[in-house]
Amino acid sequence: AKAGGFGALGVDPLLGRTFLPSEDRVGGPLVAVLSHGLWLQRFGGQRDVIGQTVVLNDASFTIVGVMPPGFAFPEEARIWTTLPHTDRQRGRNNQFARTVARLKPGVSLESAQREMEILQARLNEIHPIPGRNYGVNVVSLHEETVGDVRSALTLLLGAVSIFLLIACANIASLLLLRATERRKELAVKLSLGAGKGRLLGELLTEGVVLAVLGGALGLILAVTALKPFLGLLPEGTPRLGTVTVDLSVLAFSLALSAVTGILVSLIPGLLASNTELTAVLKDFGRGAAGGRRRNRTQFTLLVSEIALTFVLLVGAGLLTRSFDRLTSVDPGFTADGVVAMRVDMRGDRYGAPGSVHQAFDELTMKLEAIPGVGGVALASPGPFRNWWSSGSTVDTGEGFVETNLQGEQVSPNYFEILGIPLLSGRTFSPEEVRDQSPVVVVNERMERTFWPETGALGQRVKLGRADNDSSPWLTVVGVVGDVRRRLDGEPYTTLFHPLGYRDPAVFIKTAGDPTLIFPATREAVRTVDSQLPISSLELLETEINRTVAGPRVRAMLLGAFALFAAFLAALGIFGLLAHAVTQRTNEIGIRMALGAERGAVMRDVVKRGLVILALGLTLGLGIVLVTVRSLEPFLFQVGTSDPGTMTGVALLLSACTLAASIVPARNAMRVDPVEALRRE
Repeated sequence: AKAGGFGALGVDPLLGRTFLPSEDRVGGPLVAVLSHGLWLQRFGGQRDVIGQTVVLNDASFTIVGVMPPGFAFPEEARIWTTLPHTDRQRGRNNQFARTVARLKPGVSLESAQREMEILQARLNEIHPIPGRNYGVNVVSLHEETVGDVRSALTLLLGAVSIFLLIACANIASLLLLRATERRKELAVKLSLGAGKGRLLGELLTEGVVLAVLGGALGLILAVTALKPFLGLLPEGTPRLGTVTVDLSVLAFSLALSAVTGILVSLIPGLLASNTELTAVLKDFGRGAAGGRRRNRTQFTLLVSEIALTFVLLVGAGLLTRSFDRLTSVDPGFTADGVVAMRVDMRGDRYGAPGSVHQAFDELTMKLEAIPGVGGVALASPGPFRNWWSSGSTVDTGEGFVETNLQGEQVSPNYFEILGIPLLSGRTFSPEEVRDQSPVVVVNERMERTFWPETGALGQRVKLGRADNDSSPWLTVVGVVGDVRRRLDGEPYTTLFHPLGYRDPAVFIKTAGDPTLIFPATREAVRTVDSQLPISSLELLETEINRTVAGPRVRAMLLGAFALFAAFLAALGIFGLLAHAVTQRTNEIGIRMALGAERGAVMRDVVKRGLVILALGLTLGLGIVLVTVRSLEPFLFQVGTSDPGTMTGVALLLSACTLAASIVPARNAMRVDPVEALRRE
């Protein structure tokens, strides 16, 4: 980090200080600033940590400061140092550093972009780099931090909002039922002089109290479930460490609960406060269910509830089908039983020529001696990592084609260990790896692209332009199957080079449970170099699963909201029909006494639920056709108007509606005509 980096971010240290300008130069003292988490974990939160030393890559750094909780830039950073001398001496064509700056008051991002473009053009003139013309892109730190997850968070916010609307409609419907049952009591109060405003305030207060109590219970559940929920989110999600239920969340939740209570109580309260005693007594005398306005309002709420539930279920169904399609994609290699390990061989100990090569050879030999290990391969960077790419020239036999090719350095047995099929030719020999011979293995896609008729064996490829004399022509000696860089993308045209030991990953093939070799693997690394840090040690399958963690979480969360919404919709229909049966007991008894069949009574009750379902599905389908396009960025090989998903959702809601209708319908069938007439 540069000395002014912390100042540009506007963050002061919790302890000590950040870097001084005198430390930010070649030959300056080596100093470090700790993150709050590292300070607690490694130094026990001791305040006398300032002045102590920490060893990084064989160099000793003096600790000068500790940053406050929640500060992490770049994301997941745990310690900051001034730029090492070797990094300061890199050439201008080695772009490795990120730049952060604070705009002056009144300066827009667009203005800064224009000024930086002028500056970059001037640098390109003063320090030209053959074959390259660098540009510059100025973006806000907020966009850089959350830009990749904004759409997913917006999707989640939309799902939460729809679920809240469904819950509000359900609660409003239930409160309307309760107000209907109390209409005689409310009418008597009005007749005795109670004002409508006072009556409405009483009903609103009841609703707000219920909502706030429910919100408080929800907060308790949120605090309990927060840690497991965060564990579901993809690794690398911005600012996960700062997510907590603090006072602002508490205030927002309680305020939202109060507002929700007012909204869901408003319609029942207005209807109930307009109750007249004469109309109520007539209704009771007829055994009617209440006023038509109440029925229409309740009917509308339930139709809206079904429609919104349909929207949520369709979205969850599309994401689930997309995730299923994504995880069924063949990555081009076999991850079963393979352990991936990355070690950091940097520092003065590995500065001598051939020292890294020798250390990896020794490590490979010790790993292969572990019981249960079937083989060890090396690759840089390995599958599902950011492969390096370079401008290259391909000799097609009919001319030269300049293109951009993906590149990877691999050991001779890499393809065998990962189960990548050899389609023709051969792989590298140990001698070709040792001598860095000008040979390459290409993937099937590259053969189809450039040599569809003649095949790739014996063809030539060069890194750089054809007239670049410093780069030799590389001969193709083998063709292997395509390996995907990511499951939702197509394979790139790829060159596999003999391993050059440039930060390679280690892949260990096992015969049994791969996790059983973890302790022996760590011990093998310690015997090679007791100070050699292991950057990562995990199953290769875990690395693949990490790449689909985002789609999995989206499908799980939206699916959970959708299923809860379906439950609420079914509960609302059940409540409406059950209440209707209760209120119409006398009417049903009279009909049955006059000869009505029990099946006809049951069909009449179920019919009302099916009418609500049909109208809700029709409205929901219209909403889906308009809004579902927002899901397109999250879908893989699934259309937004997938008929199978919509049909499945409609059947699920139909089943829920029938289930919610059967119990009230059976109760209606059990009405005793004699008892109903006696009540009448």
